[in-house]
Amino acid sequence: MDFDIYKLVDKYKLSCTEQEILQYILDNPDVALDLNVRKIAKMHYTSPTTVIRLAQKLGYKGYTDMAYRINFSLRDTAEHKTKLKKTRKMVDIDYALAEVTQEKIVSFVKLMRENLGATVYADGIGFSQPIVQYMVRKLLVLGYTCVQTDSFELYENNSLNAKIAFFVSRTGETYEVAKAAKMAAKSGIKVISFTGDEANTIAENSYINFMIRDSNKFDDRNINPNYFYPNVMALFEYLVCRFAENGGG
Repeated sequence: MDFDIYKLVDKYKLSCTEQEILQYILDNPDVALDLNVRKIAKMHYTSPTTVIRLAQKLGYKGYTDMAYRINFSLRDTAEHKTKLKKTRKMVDIDYALAEVTQEKIVSFVKLMRENLGATVYADGIGFSQPIVQYMVRKLLVLGYTCVQTDSFELYENNSLNAKIAFFVSRTGETYEVAKAAKMAAKSGIKVISFTGDEANTIAENSYINFMIRDSNKFDDRNINPNYFYPNVMALFEYLVCRFAENGGG
């Protein structure tokens, strides 16, 4: 598997040495699991403090926690891909949406019904943008005044009196979208987000966060095949279906 970590490097301001250590762990997850902090530091001609600082930058408790959790994530992804090959499935929607609870679905339907016809903001950039554009068009035909916008001023001042804001971001840390989500939440707008992880800035500022499992978490530029985006679309359509069943739209 190819790993593309440029977003992590940029976000956490990783030094060249920190990048090399992280890349080594990704390329050799089983070996890294058997190493201690002193050994991996020695291998990269640096100090244990540098390794520990890297782990903490990435949100881990220390080197062992970082090595274990990266190993687990990579193994889980590999096992899932093997399972798909054996069953000849292209997509395992149950796996992707395993963290989407009935409670969140009910909350979504309730919120949308309570605000039927209200103004709704939406934002997403890069690969997320076409998904957001689809959501906007769907919400428009359902009777909402939906505005796709990346205007920080609009999220901060809420001059259109929006009640809900939709955000899509695979990492949950896309700077512009995360900033808009924080501003929206601070302005009292209910944020509904779709992210590839729960522990991120956008999720933390969401009224409802739908976490869709990201099958290639360390592929920052979406170079490898990834079903995160189509799974977001599938989930959104399911949510709309549940909303319609309950008298919405």
